[in-house]
Amino acid sequence: MLASPSLAPAPARAAARRRGSAPARRAARPNLTATRVARASVSAAAAAAAAATTSAAPTTTTTADAQAAAAAYEALMSSTTTPTTSTTPTTSASTDLYSSEQRPGWFKAWWPVAAIDNLDPSVPNALELMGEKLVAWRRADGQWVVQADRCPHRLAPMSDGFVSKDKSMIVCAYHGYGFCGKTGGCTRVPAAAGGVGSEAERRAKASRRAVLRTLPAREEAGVLFVWPDPYSQDAAADAAAAAPPPVPEELRGEKYAPLAGRWYERELPHSHDFFIENVLDAQHAPQAHSGVAGFDANKADRLQIKLVPGEDGTASTSISAKGFTLQTLMEDPGRRGSLIHFHAPCLVRYEPAPLDEEALKAQAAAAEEAEKKTNKNSGKAEARPGDPAGKLLTHLIFYSCPVRPGWSKLIGTSFIVDAETNEPSKAASIFTTALPVWLRHVLGHEFMAGDLYILSRAATQYAREGRKWRSSYWMPTSADVGIVALRRWMETFGGGSDVPVLPASAAGAGVLPGASQAAQAAANGGAITSGAEAGSTGFALPGVLAPSEAVLDAASREAILSRYEQHTKNCAACRQALERTRAAGKWSARAAAMALGAAVLVAAAAAQHAAAVLAAASAKAAASAGLAERAASALVGATAGLGGPMGVVSLLLLLAAGAWLVRSGAKRLEQAFISLPFDRASKAFL
Repeated sequence: MLASPSLAPAPARAAARRRGSAPARRAARPNLTATRVARASVSAAAAAAAAATTSAAPTTTTTADAQAAAAAYEALMSSTTTPTTSTTPTTSASTDLYSSEQRPGWFKAWWPVAAIDNLDPSVPNALELMGEKLVAWRRADGQWVVQADRCPHRLAPMSDGFVSKDKSMIVCAYHGYGFCGKTGGCTRVPAAAGGVGSEAERRAKASRRAVLRTLPAREEAGVLFVWPDPYSQDAAADAAAAAPPPVPEELRGEKYAPLAGRWYERELPHSHDFFIENVLDAQHAPQAHSGVAGFDANKADRLQIKLVPGEDGTASTSISAKGFTLQTLMEDPGRRGSLIHFHAPCLVRYEPAPLDEEALKAQAAAAEEAEKKTNKNSGKAEARPGDPAGKLLTHLIFYSCPVRPGWSKLIGTSFIVDAETNEPSKAASIFTTALPVWLRHVLGHEFMAGDLYILSRAATQYAREGRKWRSSYWMPTSADVGIVALRRWMETFGGGSDVPVLPASAAGAGVLPGASQAAQAAANGGAITSGAEAGSTGFALPGVLAPSEAVLDAASREAILSRYEQHTKNCAACRQALERTRAAGKWSARAAAMALGAAVLVAAAAAQHAAAVLAAASAKAAASAGLAERAASALVGATAGLGGPMGVVSLLLLLAAGAWLVRSGAKRLEQAFISLPFDRASKAFL
């Protein structure tokens, strides 16, 4: 399902800037040559590091394993060779810096931008990728279209517009300009002399600026992917010729259930590189998430982590343009480790590592001993990779999307397989299918809160210190080999130490800051310190403390942990559950008030009736009984079959109390969708 929209042709001056002058191109060549030499040096360092590791076959942790992992880590850390490319590129070298044959890079790649379940196919959906605002909508043929969220006429957001009835074009709500869902070309100019269909409209639509930037997009495994390259004259052809998005094979079919609502999506208040670092860091989980999902800081294993040699068995491919693989080695020989795959530039995948012969023997001995003690079957279902080897194995999938400077988006899921058959677990699938999607997401928030605030503060501090990991990070053990490998990948294949932003589309195509801004940045030590100094394009160069990070530095804990802003408002399941929860709270409050009011009326009527009975002792009073007394008498008579008025009052009070409890529960659940600050003191810690 590959959409093939043509990328909008750039204006002449933008094209000239991209091409650059001949002297500028010649000046860029030495940098590229130096980069290749530096990359070879880094690859050699990685080769030396990985040479100290064992084969790709997982093993249990022994003294030799620990020593080998430590030696490999020291070798990787000891090399300080880095590419010699500038962190502040000039316009002519910018394409080569971030996307080239040597660097698959950031722009020539498939990026996940949203889970399909969270997109409304009938309206435009606002999205964001690497600082560029986008809009997604679905054509009549079922293909998703992703375009720039800016009308080229007067820059109105197209996400506030609408899709035409025939679903062939998106229409701007400001002036009614329409743009094709295949080419991005202008299809409608209502303000032209003579209106729609006139010669004036035809001339207006023929302008090279009458184009909405349209990105190649495709749906895979329930996720919408985008190819954001702003430089290619035919990005659609490039995307079609490229490898498909990095999707685990199991997720491409219907084999692994549950499929409906399996993706958890949330924006995170820290950058893409910090999120990837976090999920590559297996050692942090028992500490940061203690008390949640079975993690316990008091029972944490000390992991040895190593780089796994490449597919061809040679150490030289441990860190390649496509990514790398880590292996965790457990202290207990009967416990299963994990293989952690980084598929550049956006996917991290966990899978349980197979047990070798020694581990299987240790597992069998432990199971036999446990069975003697308990006289029960000791097979244990594990909750995640790294737990005792059992009957169920969990695979974890984490996609990361850099939405804007200082922010990223997680699109993640998991599936469970039977350890013996390697088939989907039917029991686990039934359980997870029965669990409401919104409840799974609420439970996921609790897990995310364990390190969300910590990471946002750490990312801000990292930016304040100049984004230099070698000087900012102190990493004395091999547990940090994944972080070192990621930073080396970014330096070698990612164009530097930072995640770039897409050029602003102020002229229908991206234009990076010109030479004057680059020179100014070099004079300031490679950083521009304010948005005004970043030029008219309105985006920050790599290496800058982005405004979003500055805002987060002063943000409250509740704002950084906001579930509504980061998840609920964009999640179809949770948004619907929140609306129903609010409605239930509203109607239960009304029911409680009505039941309480009815109880008061019945009690008053009973009192009135009792007074009338006492007054009836005199014939004169009985004769003059008024309407109120007669009504009270009738009401008391009507309640006789329900235990009398006091029985009815008791029943109404119970109904009011029950309705109030529902209302209180709804309020509590409403908070679970909006914000529940994480209380670390309540978790089990050392």
